[in-house]
Amino acid sequence: MALLHPLRVQSTPSPSSSSYAPIFQFLTGLNLLKLGQQVHAHLILRGLNPNSFLGSKMVAMYASSGDIDSAIVLFDCIRRNASTLLYNSIIRACSLYCLSERSVGIYLEMNSAGVPGDYFTFPFVLKSCAGLCNLGFGKSVHGKGLRSGLEFDFYVATSLIDFYVKCGELRDAHKLFDQMPVRDVSSWNALISGHMKNGMVHLAEDLFSRMPNNNKNIVSWTTMISG
Repeated sequence: MALLHPLRVQSTPSPSSSSYAPIFQFLTGLNLLKLGQQVHAHLILRGLNPNSFLGSKMVAMYASSGDIDSAIVLFDCIRRNASTLLYNSIIRACSLYCLSERSVGIYLEMNSAGVPGDYFTFPFVLKSCAGLCNLGFGKSVHGKGLRSGLEFDFYVATSLIDFYVKCGELRDAHKLFDQMPVRDVSSWNALISGHMKNGMVHLAEDLFSRMPNNNKNIVSWTTMISG
């Protein structure tokens, strides 16, 4: 029986940093921060550095576990080679923590670096613009989405409607809504809510009557009743 060559016994490759990505993805949203920190420490002890792909998963894990500071520090460590995926992860994290100025600043850095945005980027940037009530910058984001061919992407269009509604620009919101080839309950609710908040009860009632019954949910009915 042939003996195994000693070098072959030791040739099992050590895991790369990307092999940790499924672990951080699994931990995202589970609020298991200590376990995530332990996996991060294991990664460091092996002398591995997170690439942009793994970094996006780690940022999402930290942010979803309530540690936005670690998410930002981690992003700062690997931002030189940041991809769209990593930028999206940190922009989303900052917008969900209402760090609107930081979210917009990172988006500007993304543009300066020549990293293209996608249909995950624009909704969270627009959310931050709405939080800042920055109509001018939000319109420039709208223009960027238009040039990228994403204006009528389902999620981008709904985010634009919500942005214009929150900035009090109902005419622009209505124009976008009328041009949407497909509308979901969120786009209907955003526009109905905007009309209600601005005292345009009859227009809200008209929209609600036009809304398909199978699209109406508890938010739709609550908005109408509250109005």
